[in-house]
Amino acid sequence: MRAKTVILPNAATPTRHCAGWREHVRRAAAIQGPAHREFLAEQVRAGKLKLKKLDKSVTFHDPCQVVRRGGAIEAPREVLNALGVELREMYPTKGTNWCCGGGGGVVANHRADELRYKTFKIKMEQIEDTGAEMPVTTCANCRQTFDDGQAHFKWDVKMHSLLELVADHLVEDDA
Repeated sequence: MRAKTVILPNAATPTRHCAGWREHVRRAAAIQGPAHREFLAEQVRAGKLKLKKLDKSVTFHDPCQVVRRGGAIEAPREVLNALGVELREMYPTKGTNWCCGGGGGVVANHRADELRYKTFKIKMEQIEDTGAEMPVTTCANCRQTFDDGQAHFKWDVKMHSLLELVADHLVEDDA
């Protein structure tokens, strides 16, 4: 195997089971296994990732598992900063943020719909209180929860993926 880095897209990559997998892979094959948000932030810091500016105000939804178990709080904010956005933090934010209602895959458990929608309604209010033009997250489960909540409440706010924003705003190298 010649790969030196395997980029992990899953929101829960910093959690215990995936952290164990990353350590196993590092020992066995000397491969790095950063989650995509950390990889993007590393590339921004190293000057290897050039981004066009996004002239928008955004608020960042911290995925529960990522921040509470994994501590991955600042990396996505570094990438948003490189995009030149105006970041409007929700309250509470970072490690004390409010769940979107789908944490741990609860979005797939329809027996929990009533509680999930109550939780999501709080998250909707937090996003609206920021006045940001667009919410952004790094978690596929959260995006699925937002899509479901958006349809349930007929809410006209769409959650955006940080990874997709980066892809859409890459500066192409002329070389």
